[in-house]
Amino acid sequence: MYSDPTIPLPERATRLLVDTLLAVHEAILTFVLGDREVNLSRLTPLLDHLAESATEVQILGSVSEESTASSADSTADTDSNSLKISSTPSVEFGGSLLRTMTNGHQAKVARSGVERHRVHFGGVGKAFEALVKDLEGRHIG
Repeated sequence: MYSDPTIPLPERATRLLVDTLLAVHEAILTFVLGDREVNLSRLTPLLDHLAESATEVQILGSVSEESTASSADSTADTDSNSLKISSTPSVEFGGSLLRTMTNGHQAKVARSGVERHRVHFGGVGKAFEALVKDLEGRHIG
């Protein structure tokens, strides 16, 4: 892939850099998992940040967002009363209430374009700086 002339040189160089950074990430991770004196709760987020900064993907092209919302509210009240007089007097009361509510929301994001790898150098630099500080001079071999 790195020498494939059909892939533009900037893309090949970025992929080589990403693969190199991920190899360094993997070596640090292997070291950290094998060292019992290392605080994993501090280093794991730093390693995650390094991986995220080294593997960002950009979409070059158009982005469209579509959002629809719908709402319906209907109420129907029905009351019925009756008074019946006969040889056996009776009174009847009745009532009913019907309420129906529906709400809905739908969001859609469509992206189209060319996917490009991107290395966020600021994030990579900060991640390495924090890792070196937290590893306190340990040698990773």
